[in-house]
Amino acid sequence: MSKNMGRRKTGSKNRGRRLARSPRSVAVIRSVPIDATTAMRESLPAVRHLVGSDTGLSAPASAFRPFWMVGPEPTWCAFGHFNDDSLDDRRHESVTAQMRLSLADVYDHGANIPDERRYEPARLHVQLVQRLTEAEPALRFYRDHWAEEVWFTCAMAEAGDLADKLVAAAERGEEPLPVGPPSEGSPFWLTTACPSWCEETHDVDGFYQDREHVPDTCEDVMTRVDLCLERAADDCPEWLELMVFRHYRDSIGTVDMTKSGLLGITLTPAEARSLAGDLRRLVRAGQAPSLPEVPDSAASSLKGPTPLRHERGEARYPCPRRILWCKGHSKREILDARKPGNILLHSMVMDCVSADGDIDSYVQVTLEHDDDQSRPPYAFLTTHSEGAELGVVGIDSLITVLRRARAAIVGNDAGLTLAGPTTRPTDRIGSATTSNNQRHLAALRAPDAA
Repeated sequence: MSKNMGRRKTGSKNRGRRLARSPRSVAVIRSVPIDATTAMRESLPAVRHLVGSDTGLSAPASAFRPFWMVGPEPTWCAFGHFNDDSLDDRRHESVTAQMRLSLADVYDHGANIPDERRYEPARLHVQLVQRLTEAEPALRFYRDHWAEEVWFTCAMAEAGDLADKLVAAAERGEEPLPVGPPSEGSPFWLTTACPSWCEETHDVDGFYQDREHVPDTCEDVMTRVDLCLERAADDCPEWLELMVFRHYRDSIGTVDMTKSGLLGITLTPAEARSLAGDLRRLVRAGQAPSLPEVPDSAASSLKGPTPLRHERGEARYPCPRRILWCKGHSKREILDARKPGNILLHSMVMDCVSADGDIDSYVQVTLEHDDDQSRPPYAFLTTHSEGAELGVVGIDSLITVLRRARAAIVGNDAGLTLAGPTTRPTDRIGSATTSNNQRHLAALRAPDAA
């Protein structure tokens, strides 16, 4: 399902509706227990979802390929495709890498939002994007909260160059100040010598906040990255400039990243290194081999991507993030997740534990994860009607299921000895869809699957 982050209405996607689910409508993705070793091996790598190359996952190309696609499907694409996509939506997009900014003010959702959810840290968003006929992807940067206005777009080579210069700028920002005395003629407020990279002629006069160490502004090789995919003016492309500033009383410097001398963002050295790491991962993902191509007959199918199964009359399509244990999403959820501010909620029913003496009352344990990189996977528990009474056997069964969920989340419990899960007899009704999912999982695990 898709999950709204605050601006858009959640509609029918609220947790209250889960409480009314019947186990007969739940398609269990496995018909055999998941031991801790299997969960650690399969579930954990699948939820490392920054970019496709980091997960090492593959998927059948025909599961995501519409008629209009040119060339193979990139492994990093998490956009989800359909035959009836508009021309503007006929593109590949990766999951967005997000970084919270320590030196930017919070975003205010407005006075109508409760105080505990009104303010949110500012973020920088970066993602891979490739248009229908482009030979290679580009990287898009957003600094607005909802990632609606592109700040700038850079080519893969420019992103690699930017990553290297971010690391160099971080090293300057982390360099300790010299312990020696200031040079002769220094202003009264300067108590130590300048760092090796400072080229500033410090004035005695001026504001307190202007008492900074600044590098040589003409050092283009160190500070400038040309943006060949942006608009050019006066026979010169737009550019990014990285400048390190350090106030004489600060323990670290800061890295200013601006576009063509206009307003930009300010990073700590640690954030500059983190952004460099994200850029390098995205570049590696963009260079990874694509999914195998499918025959023309399969690509030109009028039906488009094939659903995994139907749940309550609604088609469930393969997870566009290629998370192995995810039970799939409806077309509406995939389309909603494309909108800024929305994310996908991935889920898999671990098991249902029956209440004592009442086959229609149960506790259901679901493994869930969303696209918020700052939040790990979690177990979500629901009960039928008002609740469920569990005796000793039911409690032991529930503990077993929760241990399996914990092993999948934490991944360090391979030594646990787990009993088999308690499976409700009514779950066998979903055996047809279960086998469909197992066939899909087998295809996902086959690197040469078509």
